Amino acid sequence: MVGVATFPISGTADLSRVEAPVTLKAYLLCAFAAFGGIFFGYDTGWMSGVLAMPFFITQYAGIEFDYALGKPIGVDPIQFGLPSSTKSLMTSILSCGTFFGALIAGDVGDFIGRRPTIIIGCVVFCVGCILEIASANQVVLFVMGRLLSGLGVGFISAIILLYMSEVAPRRVRGALVSGYQFCITLGILLANCVTYATANRNDTGSYRIPVGIQFLWALILGIGLSILCKCYPYAYPESQNFIFYFGTTFFQQLGTMHNPFLISLVATLVNALSTPLSFWAIEKLGRRPLLICGAIRMIVSQFIVATVGVTAGRAEVANYDAVRAMIALICIYIFFFASTWAPCFPLPIRSRGVGVSTASNWFWNCIIGVITPYMVGNEPGSANLGPKVFYIWGSLCFLSLAFAYFLVPEMKGLTLEQIDGMMEETAPRKSGAWKPTTTFAAQMGRVRQEGSPRHEKQAMRAV
Repeated sequence: MVGVATFPISGTADLSRVEAPVTLKAYLLCAFAAFGGIFFGYDTGWMSGVLAMPFFITQYAGIEFDYALGKPIGVDPIQFGLPSSTKSLMTSILSCGTFFGALIAGDVGDFIGRRPTIIIGCVVFCVGCILEIASANQVVLFVMGRLLSGLGVGFISAIILLYMSEVAPRRVRGALVSGYQFCITLGILLANCVTYATANRNDTGSYRIPVGIQFLWALILGIGLSILCKCYPYAYPESQNFIFYFGTTFFQQLGTMHNPFLISLVATLVNALSTPLSFWAIEKLGRRPLLICGAIRMIVSQFIVATVGVTAGRAEVANYDAVRAMIALICIYIFFFASTWAPCFPLPIRSRGVGVSTASNWFWNCIIGVITPYMVGNEPGSANLGPKVFYIWGSLCFLSLAFAYFLVPEMKGLTLEQIDGMMEETAPRKSGAWKPTTTFAAQMGRVRQEGSPRHEKQAMRAV
């Protein structure tokens, strides 16, 4: 009779040997998973440009545009745009879908695995894209497409970070997560490049081309992960997304910037070029210093933008030096954000924790998408805050600062199990001084004796 003898898995008590050797495959897995950031970033970035495209506005608002003269027919150029209610619905409905997608993704990822969850998200996303492309002037069809696309993005955005954190070697985990953020900024930059190139087309290609390119990212991510090995089992300043969701239409409504598409492209370029700095900083300086210093600098820069905007930067003053200063300060704010801000949960609730965290991010994105058009819109019933809106964003960054100071622990150089122990033993403000004193194997009484020939690969053998 054939049976199986099982031997208990054993480990080491040496703190310097708590991880298996790092292989090239581990790095390739993480690098490929980080590609999901391009998927996420591109979907975030194209909507701002599409909302300001003349043909798209004509399709959904019925206002004609003279392409020869480069101006709308019968209305002031500042008034040429979609109603605030339409912009609000089209933008926020994506985040509504991502909220529910991310909320359930953690549990789904535990049940069927990380990789299948991401692939399902890609399929759902593609269905949503088809509906968006099929829409000509049907707001309902376009909105349904955005909702389904959001559901797919929610699955992907919640699980990708979890997938990377579980596969990545500890000494480069922060840099790889920063790499994911860098891919997000690249996706936003690519989206703005595409919308800048198609903005003046006098046909449906102006917006269908940016939407259709998303299929490429979904196919690459879905097919790529299908051939990789199977893998089982923060708070985020939303003012950044104001620039990427409504930057083009906001700059257009100010009436002081001649080419809002170009300004948005410059802002996303700064975002992409600034993010690699965090690769080094997150492992060299740690998370807490980056988040705290970044929040302070974002507060200062946004308050200055608002102050310049309501004084020398007003449209009636026509002070273009002040306008250029506002653009520069917005870019400085984006630099501070991109080079500092990016999230960790105790191991037992990691899947659900990442899902809830990502859902929280998308919930606030949804709120921003709903209220912002009414805050900065210049039509009757809107607040028409203009640059004063940066006072609000700057004030909200005080909450980010408080969150980072009181609630974010320092995780530099720790394994996932050590992070779990650190969060049980010390407060976030004192976490930078915490050092591990034992290994997970020692805690479980599974320390392997030195010189023992038994290895993990011999844990099961036929008798």
